[in-house]
Amino acid sequence: MFVNRTSINGLEICYRVTEGNEPLTVFVHGAGGSSGVWSKQQDGLDGLVKTVAIDLPGHGFSSGNAFSDITDYAKLIANFIPETKPFVIVGHSMGGAIAMELSLTFPNRLLGMVLVCTGAKLKVDPNILESLTLGKVPTGMLERLFGDSYRYDTMQKIIGEMNKVSPHVYQADFLACNKFNRVNDLRRINIPVQIIAGEEDIMTPLKFAEFLNQNISNSKLVTIKGAGHMCMLEKPHEVTNAILDFLKNL
Repeated sequence: MFVNRTSINGLEICYRVTEGNEPLTVFVHGAGGSSGVWSKQQDGLDGLVKTVAIDLPGHGFSSGNAFSDITDYAKLIANFIPETKPFVIVGHSMGGAIAMELSLTFPNRLLGMVLVCTGAKLKVDPNILESLTLGKVPTGMLERLFGDSYRYDTMQKIIGEMNKVSPHVYQADFLACNKFNRVNDLRRINIPVQIIAGEEDIMTPLKFAEFLNQNISNSKLVTIKGAGHMCMLEKPHEVTNAILDFLKNL
């Protein structure tokens, strides 16, 4: 996969593409993340489905600063994808919030949606926000992203990369998450939705996914056993297969 670049509202936005059949499937990472978190899914779908994984502003290779509002991220995605055929969006955590916001603000743009380890409301611990305001990533915050069964050495390698992300990026993203609340709007979502949850997720617990499933009419819940909040890295084949099954049934 090559890193591609485009300009949106003066920002250089980078993204990774794989080729395949329609529908176009757009992957959106979570807070402090990048398109790289979806590399296993893009590899698994390469040749089968056309995919795009985007680096949001201030993340990965994209320029600019991270946004502190989910609506701004949703508008950027809407501007990023040409208004031709409806597409599928796959969002992890904050990316799931962006996906929901996009589905509610631009309902005619989406063919379907996959929500991975996310919730209709993403309240953030005030202590985390306070620490990030001081320019510090709270001790142990990143370790909480993974399930107990994930390999320690691999987890530490990933956390090492996450620690390179500026606390100001995490701060903006978590402020955006903290303001996000679509609890009362879920019944307005009418497109097919696949909800994927990590059984051991403590950041967005399984009950968050169950609430989404109960309140989005055309939805299905898939639970990934032995996985935490970063289930697409912890159990890549299971997550990829769940996404592929969803796309086949659209």
